[in-house]
Amino acid sequence: MDLITAAQAFHWFDVEKARAEFLRVLKPGGCVALVWNDRVLADPLHQALDEILAEFGGEKRKAVVSHEAQRDVPRFFGNCTPAELRWPHEHRLPEAGLLGLVFSRSYMPGRDSKRGMEAATAAIEVFRRFARDGMVPVRYMALAFVGRPDPVPSAAPGT
Repeated sequence: MDLITAAQAFHWFDVEKARAEFLRVLKPGGCVALVWNDRVLADPLHQALDEILAEFGGEKRKAVVSHEAQRDVPRFFGNCTPAELRWPHEHRLPEAGLLGLVFSRSYMPGRDSKRGMEAATAAIEVFRRFARDGMVPVRYMALAFVGRPDPVPSAAPGT
């Protein structure tokens, strides 16, 4: 492969295994592009949504949020410093789109459960607070890290 791209999925990877597999299938000179959207946490809409996600996501959310940190990017690339690209963008969502966004999180309760219905009510209230002309602007910073990871280090003797 000349290029391997992972979009919105890197936080699920076992970093060491992914690096080894990517290097196995990459051609010499091939690269990896890790791409995802980071929410603009200073944005009042995201702050309101975070309150809902924290309230209804519980312990599963805490585990996912800690795993999503960018700290794995340097570990994945090793001594290679990847090119880092950033650009702002936004999605304009109707009420159903915002509900879809909230319930797309793996840690949220089922939409038809009692807790899910409570979360939906809270999300609709947030939508009504921030909507203009039937849409809410959901702001993101797109991130891309592009480079070739260092080879996986050999195991130390005796391990």
